[in-house]
Amino acid sequence: INTTIPDGNDPIDYMTITNDILSNGAEDCIAVVTNMDQNTHKAYLIYDYEKLMVQRLRINVKVGDILRLYYTTDRSGRINVFYATKIKLPNDLNYAKCIDGIIEKRDYRDFAFLISGSIRSFVPPALVRKRNLRNGDMVKGLIIYDYNSTRDSWNWVCKKIIE
Repeated sequence: INTTIPDGNDPIDYMTITNDILSNGAEDCIAVVTNMDQNTHKAYLIYDYEKLMVQRLRINVKVGDILRLYYTTDRSGRINVFYATKIKLPNDLNYAKCIDGIIEKRDYRDFAFLISGSIRSFVPPALVRKRNLRNGDMVKGLIIYDYNSTRDSWNWVCKKIIE
C-alpha cells in the first residue's frame, strides 16, 4: 500500500452506488428546505405543490437547499425519508423557482416583497436585514410556494437571495 502510486482516476463513490441500490423501487421527490428547527434538527420541506413535511435528515442542510429525497410511505401515510442528496433546482417545478425581480419595501416596514411580473413574493425581515435590501434593489431570489400557519394559507416566499 505504501508504495502504490495513484493513477489519477477519481475514487469510486461507494456510498452513492450503495444508496442507489437501496433506493431502487422507492418513491422519490424534489424538496426544498424552507426552515430548520435548531433544537430538534428537523428540516421543514416543501416537496410538491401545497405539500409540506418535517423530517430529521442524515445530511446537513440549510434553508434554500434543494434535495432529491427517496422515501417510503407507511400505512398511516407517514413519510420515512431514508436517503437525501443535494441537487440543483430543476426548471420545471411549480412550487419553487429562481426569479429576477425588484424589491418593494416601505421604509417603516421590516419586511419586503420581491416583484417579478405577476409574482409577488414575501421577503421575511431576517432576509431583508441579512442582505440589507432596499426599495428598488434588483435581485435574484429563490422563491417557494410555502405554507403560512399564521394566515392558514399558501403564498410565494423568498427564502434565499442568490448572488
